[in-house]
This record gives sequence, structure tokens and C-alpha cells, in this order.
Amino acid sequence: MIFKLGVIVDFSDLVFQWGKGKDNFERCLEEIRETEERQKEISHRTNIYVSNIFGDLFVFSIDKIEDGSGYSLHIWDNSGSERIFLGSIKTEKNWEEAGKHLERYSLGEIKCHGCGNWVDKKDGIKGYCYAGRYCLGNEECKETYKESRKHFTTF
Repeated sequence: MIFKLGVIVDFSDLVFQWGKGKDNFERCLEEIRETEERQKEISHRTNIYVSNIFGDLFVFSIDKIEDGSGYSLHIWDNSGSERIFLGSIKTEKNWEEAGKHLERYSLGEIKCHGCGNWVDKKDGIKGYCYAGRYCLGNEECKETYKESRKHFTTF
């Protein structure tokens, strides 16, 4: 039997803990990591998920930036195959931006990793590279996609 366990954190709770101060936010992250470690005693397949206002789950990773100025936040779809958000969290505005990405993804859009435009996640995506999605709608996007593909071997 294969178990896939996970920790689910509501996105709004992360933002709330952030607003209560750095020490409180650090304790929150430590609790999440400790829970994940306890689950590894049952199954090596664990994930940390964040849920949005629609109840959709996303895999996420958050780490302190080396200089202590904030956190690096990575969010993928629930399978981990599509990057939804990658950015630094230093202010409340950064949390709002990450939340916007989750909401728009649930509503059927994704931000093109080449040009930054919001596109339909089914019909608007023409190129894929690792977890990045590209619309290929302009030269800038096509060039970024081409450069990203140089770093990966296709089989």
C-alpha cells in the first residue's frame, strides 16, 4: 500500500501569521516542518500543501533568504508539474501577489513564464519546459523559452 501524506495550510493563515510578526511566522513554519517530519515516519511521500479560497491544493516550499530579508516562496500545482508562483516574500504586497496567482490559476489562467502575460492555462500555453509554461505569443517569450530549453535534455 502506498501512502501519500501531506500538511495542508490555508493560504490566508500563512498571511495572518506573517502579519503577527517574524517570530510568530517562524514558529508557524517550524510547526509545519515538524509535522512533515513526523509524517515521514509513516511514509517517505510527504508534501506541504497550501489551499486557496477555492479549496484547491498547491504544493509549496518556503525558505528563508540567506541575508534574512525575507523568504523565497515556490508554489506549484498539486502534482508539482506546473509552477504557479516563484518569488520573494518581504512585504504584505508580496503575499497579495502570490495569492493572486493562486486565485487566477483556479479560475483557469496561468502567468506565462516568458512574457509575464496571463493566459488561459489550457488553450494559451504553447510551450513547456520543466515546470514553466510559455504562450509563445511574442518574440520575447519565444526567446526566453528557447533559452530555457537549452538547459534541459529532452528524450
